[in-house]
Amino acid sequence: MEQSDSEHMTTENNGVDRLSGLPQGYFEQVGIEYPDADISALRVFLAVSGAGRRIDTAVTQLLHVYGLTVTKTNILYLVAAREEGTTVARLREHLLMTQPNVTFVVGALVKAGLLRRSAVPSDKRLSIIRITAAGRRLLAKMTGGQLSALARAVSVIDPSERETFIRMLAQLTESFESLSR
Repeated sequence: MEQSDSEHMTTENNGVDRLSGLPQGYFEQVGIEYPDADISALRVFLAVSGAGRRIDTAVTQLLHVYGLTVTKTNILYLVAAREEGTTVARLREHLLMTQPNVTFVVGALVKAGLLRRSAVPSDKRLSIIRITAAGRRLLAKMTGGQLSALARAVSVIDPSERETFIRMLAQLTESFESLSR
């Protein structure tokens, strides 16, 4: 059976699909076993899932230089984008993490001097989280290096296709999220 262009692009020298980890020809076998199934949907799911893991690993290595994780970096950017500050609840909603996990990561960033917490005068149970000057300096330092690395990584996608790619990822994300509603 002839390989499709996308299979050829993702297959390593050892005959294994880089994104899914499955052996070359696996999808054809599944198609024979389940002739009515949309095998391309399985390929999309496994490709996106595998790409996400590989991208996350690469970005984690880039951020390690700054003593940060992907989650810590996301929180720093999210807090920095809100001049008025934000709450753990808002961060939790955006990051799809549990409140204790967000609280733990925010606590680590506060301890590192990158964020600060202030009690809400009208409700002492709530606190507003804001970025510190040290947090802003780290983001500024990091962003320059990150943007250069990101530009190199994304350069494989034609600039005229990037917005389409982002829109397709957003549609796919929305579709997957709707499965659990």
